[in-house]
Amino acid sequence: MKKALIIALLLSASSGHAQDVHFSQFFLSPLFQNPAHTGQFDADYRFVFNQRTQWRSITEPYNTWALAADAKDVMGKENIHAGILLFRDAAGDSPLRTIRVMPSGAHTFAATDDSTAFITLGLQVGFTQKYLDFSRLRFDNQYNGQVFDPSAATGESFSNDKSTYLDANIGATVKHELSRDIFYTAGMALFHVNRPKESFLNDAAVKLDQRFVIHGIGTYRFDRTWSALPAVQFQMQGKYRELIVGGMVRRSIIEKYGLKRALYVGAFGRTRDAAYLVTALDYDQWKVGVSYDINLSDLKTASRSRGGFEFSVAYIMNYFKSVYEEHRFCPDFL
Repeated sequence: MKKALIIALLLSASSGHAQDVHFSQFFLSPLFQNPAHTGQFDADYRFVFNQRTQWRSITEPYNTWALAADAKDVMGKENIHAGILLFRDAAGDSPLRTIRVMPSGAHTFAATDDSTAFITLGLQVGFTQKYLDFSRLRFDNQYNGQVFDPSAATGESFSNDKSTYLDANIGATVKHELSRDIFYTAGMALFHVNRPKESFLNDAAVKLDQRFVIHGIGTYRFDRTWSALPAVQFQMQGKYRELIVGGMVRRSIIEKYGLKRALYVGAFGRTRDAAYLVTALDYDQWKVGVSYDINLSDLKTASRSRGGFEFSVAYIMNYFKSVYEEHRFCPDFL
């Protein structure tokens, strides 16, 4: 099983059909989902951390984390936003490591005269590096018929153990307040706009497929206590397609005098892959989310239906303490 996964990993890394990592809590990984989310929150600064562990029951676990920081208005310019996304992923026995450093910028402008709708355009430009430790891999030529000899020649030839390239992503979002109790955010993004070369074999023809994302999340307030938050995300990259559909219910515990505390529970499904449960908590400037994937794909026999555990935490802060406003036009998870 491990050998099969390693072979698949190597083939995907050298054939140009690799698939980007995903987070189940896409609603709590804003700069990872769309660069146009930069600066889209009700405060001055925001910090978000996401961590995901997957396939622990099959082989070496896949470990992924992302750290993002962004500012709502920068250099005294209203509706000009800036941020940065740091991303690291380690996959498989080697492991294949991916590191991304992606600064982002965005601009928001009103789409209606009554300021009930806003459009934001965003851009990310940065660097990605992938690294593969060949010394931790085992090849057929290193078996002499009786034992494994790590000093034996592998019989394989790789040009590089690193692949570094410039990467660029673009996106747009719209926020629309339909009424005092109904509002939504929808958007689209295109990743790897420049289709960078990604190969350990120094093959210029191998380029990273672009990834297209459409997403949306809404809020419907039944009363001052209960709200429903339906959410959807669709992605396609090369031959791969991914659709996530689900929602959460929010129960407000307290929301007055500058305090904001609420509990969320929800369920989501990822087509032909997994179902997962989500619980989250608002505690004033903090938001914490936890989810667990239940594997439903063809790999469920080997994985024993165990998918991935994911943890997210976000913190927003104001440079100056603001006066609490009872009615705010901002979706609960963005």
